[in-house]
Amino acid sequence: MNKYIEEVALSGITGQPLTLTPSRGTDIAKAFLLWLSQNTGRSSNELIIAVGEDPRLSGRLLKVACFEALVPFGVTCFDCSLTSTPAIEAIVTGKLALEPYHLKCDGAVMISSSRGEPHMNGFKLFDQNGLLKEEDYTNILKMASSSKDLNKLGEPGFKDNFKMKYGKKTYNTNEINLTTIYSSYLCKILEDTICDSNPCEPPLSGLKVCIDASNGTGGFIATKVFAPLGANIVDSQYLEPDGNFFNHPPDPDNNSAKHSVSMKTLAKGCDLGLLFDSDLSSFTTFDNLGFEIPKSDSSIGIEQWLVENVKLLL
Repeated sequence: MNKYIEEVALSGITGQPLTLTPSRGTDIAKAFLLWLSQNTGRSSNELIIAVGEDPRLSGRLLKVACFEALVPFGVTCFDCSLTSTPAIEAIVTGKLALEPYHLKCDGAVMISSSRGEPHMNGFKLFDQNGLLKEEDYTNILKMASSSKDLNKLGEPGFKDNFKMKYGKKTYNTNEINLTTIYSSYLCKILEDTICDSNPCEPPLSGLKVCIDASNGTGGFIATKVFAPLGANIVDSQYLEPDGNFFNHPPDPDNNSAKHSVSMKTLAKGCDLGLLFDSDLSSFTTFDNLGFEIPKSDSSIGIEQWLVENVKLLL
């Protein structure tokens, strides 16, 4: 089992019946709440949980299902809208807890299937130590399938914490633009890394970058991080989120997509090429000759890679 839950979330694909319904999403969210409460020793109404999604067409319904599961039990929920897995991880592991952000959560849910086809979706679950372990997912899924376990949450005491919007019940959440906040955080740490914590000119001036975000949520790396720091991103492509992924699968190991970014990086004279999956949890990098840059650790995240390598490109 992978360190996330992944199932069929849209019907219509022959031989692949719908399994990740909003109802199942609600049960998984309740099971995660029970797991988090048991592991933190805190009651539901003391917990803060962030929920984000990539642009998959089933994401919005699954996110609403999470709020319907969590808010009635008194959980304070952050609605992070379209965002990336690194941003979700940052808010729950404490990277955004200090000034000027002051954001901290006890747990987080990222609704994404990363490299999956458009009809797939899933849940990545986090506590303050990061992504949960395989055995944690096993226990959570077992609880999600057990009425006896879910009943341990007791009766929801905050069922009235909602408003009516367009004739529909909408549970109250705290809406935050996590992508913008995380972009600001990334800009600051890259500036500090490149400028050695001293003021300097736009630190990425002269750097030309080709970014292919696969129509996922990683396009902000181009528009909200590289561009504000002075880099030329004019040759980037597929930056706008689109859950249909018309241009190519959101898979940084897809040979056709890799060839496209590699050739464009070389032909346009870019210093760096980047190819993302749908939620920026994995990526492939290319040097100025279009050759793939091997990573010493396949699990390295985009934040760490940028901090360790972007200065070498200048």
